[in-house]
Amino acid sequence: MRHHRSTPAAARRGLTLLELLMVMTIVGIVFGLGLGAVSTMDPGKGADADLVRGALRSARSNALAERHPAAVEVLTDPDTQRTTLRVRRMRTVGTWHFERPDGRGTSGLSAEPTRGADQVDDGYLGRAIGLFGTAPDARVEIALHTLSRFDVRDGFSFDLFVRREDERGGTILRLGKRTAIASLEATDRGGLLAWVVPLYRDSTGRELPGGRVDLRLPEGTVERDRWTRLTFMYDGAHVRLLVDGFLAGITPCEGPLAPLDEPLVLGGEPAPFPGSIDNLVMRTVDTSDPLPLSQNAVWPEDLPRRIQFDADGSLDAQLHGGRPLELVLPTDLEEPIRIGRLGVVQ
Repeated sequence: MRHHRSTPAAARRGLTLLELLMVMTIVGIVFGLGLGAVSTMDPGKGADADLVRGALRSARSNALAERHPAAVEVLTDPDTQRTTLRVRRMRTVGTWHFERPDGRGTSGLSAEPTRGADQVDDGYLGRAIGLFGTAPDARVEIALHTLSRFDVRDGFSFDLFVRREDERGGTILRLGKRTAIASLEATDRGGLLAWVVPLYRDSTGRELPGGRVDLRLPEGTVERDRWTRLTFMYDGAHVRLLVDGFLAGITPCEGPLAPLDEPLVLGGEPAPFPGSIDNLVMRTVDTSDPLPLSQNAVWPEDLPRRIQFDADGSLDAQLHGGRPLELVLPTDLEEPIRIGRLGVVQ
């Protein structure tokens, strides 16, 4: 008969009372130190700076993607005093190349020439709309107002190619057939005139049409018998005109636009553009949902409330003077946000 003999290892499989007390004491000390560390931590530290960086990088990425300016706006609610960010960017919503007889483009919207306008075969690429030598009200109408995607209230951009064939001036495009809210016109001998009519709020809070804001470019801007790329843009802060991709004119203008309830017209009264139009691309301003900063965040008065990136991703030289920016928020003093002149956010 075999007898099992207990070994020293087997006898020590459990913990003695003294060892248990020592383990509990050590755990208590570590846990106490942990509570002290957690109590000094700020779980929101750096959150505002991270949110601002994310919004800035989003705006810059969109500017590069669409080749159009994009911005971050800083808004403060007058009632709650809560500060929020909003990204404003352009997005393409429609294109018309005028290759089909009816000129149909995005969303099946027709751009058929009427009143003497015609399609010509020697366009910038393929066919184009010809308005030269036609009737006084020759035009093309595109019923943008019938679809909600063509909402121009926050701003717009029209990119197109034109070829001038006469010294006279005339309408290139108008947003609105009878009561236009924006227009791009050729003036005599190759000048340009762009204008918009923003809204303002009166003392009762009603939105009413304000005064027309004009931007003029000199004679010779649009050369004769040559295709020229024009970009007419309004972003809620400025009216811009670009010629062949280069900024040719800019003027301040603030306020939303009236809802579009009439067609976009190419050519038309009082006189159509004396030439041809091709490759029309329309963009509208798209705004993000509000991005709230922390409850106690206050945007410093010495920091800009609109940070804008140009089409090449760099900081907008007109708004920021060609200099880098450093944003220091009171809630994140140790997390300064640096934006280089070329728009890189750090």
